[in-house]
Amino acid sequence: MHSTPYFSLVALTLLAASCTFSSNGTRLSQDTSSSSALATSTTTTAATGGSGGGNALTATTSGQGGTELDPVVGDCAVEGSETCDDGNTQAGDGCSDTGRVESGWSCAEACSPCLHVSGFEFGELSLAGTVATGTGGPVFTRICPNGHGLIGVTVRDASACNCSTPPSAIGQLIFRCARYTMDASGRFGWDSTTIKDLVAVGSGEQAAKPLPSLHCAADTFMVGLQGATGSAANELTSLKVYCAGLRFATAPTPDSGAIVADGGSQVGPVGEGTLDTNANCSGGALAGQLDGSADAVIEKLSLSCASVTPTFCGDGVQQPFEACDDGNAKAGDGCNTLCQFE
Repeated sequence: MHSTPYFSLVALTLLAASCTFSSNGTRLSQDTSSSSALATSTTTTAATGGSGGGNALTATTSGQGGTELDPVVGDCAVEGSETCDDGNTQAGDGCSDTGRVESGWSCAEACSPCLHVSGFEFGELSLAGTVATGTGGPVFTRICPNGHGLIGVTVRDASACNCSTPPSAIGQLIFRCARYTMDASGRFGWDSTTIKDLVAVGSGEQAAKPLPSLHCAADTFMVGLQGATGSAANELTSLKVYCAGLRFATAPTPDSGAIVADGGSQVGPVGEGTLDTNANCSGGALAGQLDGSADAVIEKLSLSCASVTPTFCGDGVQQPFEACDDGNAKAGDGCNTLCQFE
């Protein structure tokens, strides 16, 4: 038996690969291109695309445009659908494993640790509205202690007072506060053990009949008032309280005004008369101060609200809501991501 030289087999194989045959074995054409044509078939097409005809090896599509590659999470570049990239693929540190800012966190710069919202600072107060416009009696101002929010009001009418006022007039208001809390998602609540009633305004407690209280449900806050005035003197005769849950937007920033109402409810009204005056905080503001005047009845009542600026745990500055701030956003080192002692 005669053996076929190895180089001859190689030559025959290349020749067969470069020729096209008809069904009856007749050669139709021969590819005379050099080996560089084979190298071209393995060239990848960029993600930005071009006018190439496609490539089976790289799974790119044919025709104009090429394909758009998914962003790479953890490469320190915010691209495509990403809203953050802190240089890792770990969830729970403010930037998720899909490159999205997690609720209650702020990721200001790529490749830098995200910071968790720890609380807020009040801005300047502005008048939201006046629900009674009478002019008699001593003036009053009521504001909750620092770190506390308004959560309702106890109401007494003036029907039992020894005075010449309409029986339907409201004679006394006792505003209620509670200390703010905040969970890991940036949602506000309040601590029931810290409820505090402010000094009453209006007629003495012994001379006023209790009415149903206008207290917000747990973890909701007063965001507005609606009132009625029942005579030419414009004293307060009826009152309703608006309450809402509050939270920070998903990605708050120091200049975002990022507090949003999360649902809402109405408590009341109590008293008599058609509710026709309003005092409501605008979006992103918190009820901060109540002013007015009162003697035997509530003559005047106004509500002022304040915008807020979020504070962040891990910036090295201890803010009013923080028990500690060790300059990082990590838990397990004695000061957690909400800047509370562990």
